[in-house]
Amino acid sequence: MTNIKPSIVKTCISVFYLLILNFLCFACAQEKNDNPAESITIEELRDHIFYLASDSLRGRMPGTEGFNIAAGYAISQFVQSGLDPVCTDSGGEPTYFQPVMLYEYELDLSNTELIVTVNGNEYPFEVSDHFAMGNGGSFDQNEVTGQAVFVGYGIHEPDRGWDDYQGVVLKDKWAVMLDEIPDSVITEYLSGVEERFRSVFTRLVSAYDAGALGVIILCSDNLFDNLRNRFNKGYTLPQTGSPPFSYNCPSIFINSTITRLLMQGQLFDPLSQEGEYSSCDMKGTEITLKKVYHTTRISSGNIVAVVNGTDPELKNEFITAGAHLDHIGVVSNHIYNGADDNASGSAAILEIAEAVARSRPKRSVLFLLYTGEEMGMLGSYHFVNHTPVPLETMKVNINLDMIGHLNGIASDLIALTAEKMDPGLKNVVNEVNRRTVNLVLDSTDYTSYFDRSDHYSFYLAGIPYILFSTGEHGLYHTPGDDAEKIDYDFLEQVSKMTYEVIMELANDPDCP
Repeated sequence: MTNIKPSIVKTCISVFYLLILNFLCFACAQEKNDNPAESITIEELRDHIFYLASDSLRGRMPGTEGFNIAAGYAISQFVQSGLDPVCTDSGGEPTYFQPVMLYEYELDLSNTELIVTVNGNEYPFEVSDHFAMGNGGSFDQNEVTGQAVFVGYGIHEPDRGWDDYQGVVLKDKWAVMLDEIPDSVITEYLSGVEERFRSVFTRLVSAYDAGALGVIILCSDNLFDNLRNRFNKGYTLPQTGSPPFSYNCPSIFINSTITRLLMQGQLFDPLSQEGEYSSCDMKGTEITLKKVYHTTRISSGNIVAVVNGTDPELKNEFITAGAHLDHIGVVSNHIYNGADDNASGSAAILEIAEAVARSRPKRSVLFLLYTGEEMGMLGSYHFVNHTPVPLETMKVNINLDMIGHLNGIASDLIALTAEKMDPGLKNVVNEVNRRTVNLVLDSTDYTSYFDRSDHYSFYLAGIPYILFSTGEHGLYHTPGDDAEKIDYDFLEQVSKMTYEVIMELANDPDCP
């Protein structure tokens, strides 16, 4: 275990004295409400958000004092609510803090290039002008070279009549794949699994699992321009040294100039979508990526607490519920407080945890506040790969991300579930909602949110999920996302409904 930064230790010491002052109030509150859900109040949700999204915490960027203070505050609330720690420190002592080592990196643009070799002729390309780099790839591996293999859309579903890996070998080669899958392909061949393959990240994982050393994604020029602008901003943002989802498999997005060069003489033209679509070894075509990063270590961590179950057998199974605690910090001297993104979800988790602790569920419930979501779901990815309890004991993950506005892309609450993995979850959500707060749930298929928050880490680990969100809005990732703009009545309703869903799943002997 990495040592916790001194600032976190100081914060936790301060929190200890706060707990002494709050103890009598907590004891009285325990007796006040017969219905545990009534402990979730607008007043307390507001207090949490006004604290977490205050200017003094300066946007809660991982590695900063503001995030450490937020982490200490969250720990104090879990302790006050009677939750137990579930992780252990380097000395074997219980702790609420799970260290996550992140890396701030800066790509050396002048020493980064992509070289395409066709029939012995080398064609070098500069980063940003003709290609953009995703998060994948080892930071200490400066050069990656291998033959190119075209794998179409990168879909491996032989049971459904579509297998782009049939007849080709990807071991130690570059997988060249198309970015966007036409609706006609989804409708005819992949109905029921479209969530997985709409996401290019999932297809990157499939390529890595097939032995690819890297992935080249063929993009339209419009898409490439959007990606280039986004990646140019991200090259100097904190990222992880062991990238999630694509593991150590670099992902390169290329424009039409490189695409034409790569695909000349091939049977299929991805730009015009003409020719015979077929996976094949691109003989005589080799790709080399040369890259240099300058890195700085960032110490951060997840906050993990548990309400232990009461049933002798079910207590060894876990419902997990979480939200990301971090935001993007200070940008161009403007503080991005992230009240909705995601102090709203974090505040709800703190209140729901208190209510669940009073309810004595049969199954155990893990409550999580993640670091590094804004950097690519890094905290949740670390958690599912370093779990303090066996991964197979986790039944469901519930993720709260931006639940404080009703003026986002959805007019109502988005309830996105992995219904293709387990249809029962959607039924649980709808039935619990109907008999409690009766919110209008948006059932639209928001595929763009499938891989954009912490539930995706659990999905990749095979754990069914539920995401509650209202989606993006005009204040998303702006300095205007402040505490006074949250709809606290709505936030209270979402929090109470989430509590009831957790209790339903925790007490059901046949949990989906």
